[in-house]
Amino acid sequence: MCFDPVSIGGILSFAVGAMSSVAQYQQQQQVYAQKQAIYDQNYQNSLAEGRDKAKQLQVRQLQEQKAYAQKDHIVAVEGAQKAAEASVASAGTGVSGISVDNLINEVTRGIGQKRATLQENYEMTAQQLQVEQEAVPNQTLSRINSVENPIAPSPMGMIIGIMGAGVRAFGSG
Repeated sequence: MCFDPVSIGGILSFAVGAMSSVAQYQQQQQVYAQKQAIYDQNYQNSLAEGRDKAKQLQVRQLQEQKAYAQKDHIVAVEGAQKAAEASVASAGTGVSGISVDNLINEVTRGIGQKRATLQENYEMTAQQLQVEQEAVPNQTLSRINSVENPIAPSPMGMIIGIMGAGVRAFGSG
């Protein structure tokens, strides 16, 4: 039994070409696995950051609401104290009538303005926090999309490479 050197050369050429295609496919699989791991970690990190940001904004909203309620209460108490002081002071001096009523009305108006300003500031802050809260899903999605979602290599490339090696090895015969 005698082997034709051309046949052996063709077989070797085919084997080398096929192994090269397989090795290239395996390398593509490794690169894909690395990229997929990076993507998966980024995905998890992005979701966690989004949840944390949403929680922080919720806490801040509650803090702002509580701070507003406390400040409003303090201003209301101060107003009532000033009105009472004006009423007591005028009664102690024997003054009554329109001038005392005007003084009490002025104190009440000032307190009303302070409370309105507090409420307006609180509402603007609450609106800003709401806008930030609504932006969290888009920010999370943007962060997720900042890392490319890899595409797995197709084994068709390897199959075509093997077939090409066969054609090169045996097609010239």
